[in-house]
Amino acid sequence: MKRLNIIVIAVLAMSGLTTAPSHAQTEDDASILRLLTCQDSWMDWKNDAVKQQKFVDTLKASFKRNDRDGSYLPVKPMSILGHDVFQLYPQSVGMGLGYSVIVNASFETVKARLEKQMGKPFDSCQAASEGKSCEREVAKQRTVMLMEGSRGANPKTLFGCYYLYEK
Repeated sequence: MKRLNIIVIAVLAMSGLTTAPSHAQTEDDASILRLLTCQDSWMDWKNDAVKQQKFVDTLKASFKRNDRDGSYLPVKPMSILGHDVFQLYPQSVGMGLGYSVIVNASFETVKARLEKQMGKPFDSCQAASEGKSCEREVAKQRTVMLMEGSRGANPKTLFGCYYLYEK
């Protein structure tokens, strides 16, 4: 997990987190939330062309690719768990294969809302000099994770579902 923390912190730092505009609150996107909380997995759609295409269409309609770091930026204000979406990573969580998002919110606030959404607390949480992190395994190859990105006046937090992790 420590290696994943370092990778995610590097991604957050390279993303220019302090320059993002603040968006007005918008309605949550339920399909994205289901992916972020491991309720759905695009890995399950390998042999389902219809679901794959729907995923691609939703991604293209709601986000534009940021060629600088491989993330996707919302094309209009969007929120997840009531927090403004900063960036989306539809194929990764650091070095893990998965689906993740960076939101404009503090770690503690996102943690409380994720636990309420999941109906259970995280299995394990850690605090290190790189920041705080939590995990909850919800099924085989499905782990909800949460990582502190930045603190201060413009806090950022990354969370999502990872399926496989490169150790």
